[in-house]
Amino acid sequence: MDNILQNADILHKEASDLLSSMGLLKLLTQYGNSHLTGSYYYNLMTWRDIDICVEIDSVDKTKIFEVGRAIALFPYTSTMYFRNEFVLNTVGNPKGIFWCVEILLPSSQLWKIDILFANKEEIHKILKNGEEIKQKVTPSIRRSILEIKTPLSKRLEYRRSYRSVDIYHAVIHDGIRTVGEWDIWWKAKKR
Repeated sequence: MDNILQNADILHKEASDLLSSMGLLKLLTQYGNSHLTGSYYYNLMTWRDIDICVEIDSVDKTKIFEVGRAIALFPYTSTMYFRNEFVLNTVGNPKGIFWCVEILLPSSQLWKIDILFANKEEIHKILKNGEEIKQKVTPSIRRSILEIKTPLSKRLEYRRSYRSVDIYHAVIHDGIRTVGEWDIWWKAKKR
């Protein structure tokens, strides 16, 4: 159990160091208010993944590709792809445009960074939901989430069938405390 908590703390520090050394937030704030969200913000990291939202007045693909070009020029940017959720309409995803970036460090650590560009209203919804989650994450809830999320994030279904937010909901709202309980809960939820 302590290893799971230590691992989350180590990942959080690594993420902070990476963001600082890259200057990514400094770049993004040139285009709009930028907010760290997701597992980094909640301190519930189980793998090398960072989510960032950038609030923009209008979805201007020229500017978004300008940002993408700058990110592509960062040292260690290994892969990038563009997701237009105005076209894709993926269930559960906000309306906006994503740059999905992978950073491969010399230490062979691969980081995934998802950067969402969306209007103020869409970003506000994400931040409001995130703040509600963060406020409910007590030390015991954090421990339970990490104990469940750590093995679940290694399953093939993770991010395809269920997401981290589903795990957070199960623990926070429905009292799920073990992977076994999760499996029963998720099976019932899918019906």
